[in-house]
Amino acid sequence: MKNRFRRKILYALALLIRSLFKYLPPSWGIRVGAGVGSITFRLLRKEREKTLRHLTLALGDEKTPEEIRRIGGAVFRNLGKTAAELIYFPKLTRENLDRWVSFEGLSRLDQVLEKGKGGVLLVAHFGNWELLARALGLKGYGGTIIKRKVYDERFDRLLSEIREIQGIRYLDRNSSPKEMLEPFRRNQFL
Repeated sequence: MKNRFRRKILYALALLIRSLFKYLPPSWGIRVGAGVGSITFRLLRKEREKTLRHLTLALGDEKTPEEIRRIGGAVFRNLGKTAAELIYFPKLTRENLDRWVSFEGLSRLDQVLEKGKGGVLLVAHFGNWELLARALGLKGYGGTIIKRKVYDERFDRLLSEIREIQGIRYLDRNSSPKEMLEPFRRNQFL
C-alpha cells in the first residue's frame, strides 16, 4: 500500500516535470535533471544505499568510501540528465541529430548489413543508451531492442511513448525467441 501511494506520487511528479521541461531549452533542462538527480541521491535512502553497496563491491579495493560516495552521487546526476534528455527526444530529428550525438565506426554497421543477415549490437548502460537507440534509428539502422519492463506499468507506458521511433521495435525480454530472430530475417540489428 505504501509503495503504491509512493509510486503514484512519483508518477505525478514525473508528469509535472515533463510538462515543465517543455518550456526550458534542452541545455537548461539537462542541468535541472542533474540537480534533480543530486536531490534524489540524498532523498531516496534505499536506492542510495543499494548503489553505494554495489559500487563498494565493484570498487571497494580501489576507492575510499568518500570516493565511492562521490561516484554514487555522479551516477544519480547522470541518471537525472538521462531522464531530462528523454523528455527532449521528440525534438531530436535527422536534421539536428549531429548536435546531440557523434558517431565513429558506422561503416562497420554497414559492413554487417551488406552481408544481408542482420547483426547483434551489444550496448552497455553507460551514458544515455536510450539516446543511442534513437540516434541509430534516425540514422536508418532499424532493428529490435530487447527491454525489461519498468517496475510500474504507468512508467513503462510513459517510457514506451518516449521511445517510439520509426524503424525501432521494442520487445520485452520474455518475448519468444522467434520474435527475437525477426530482425535477422529483415537484415536489421537486434
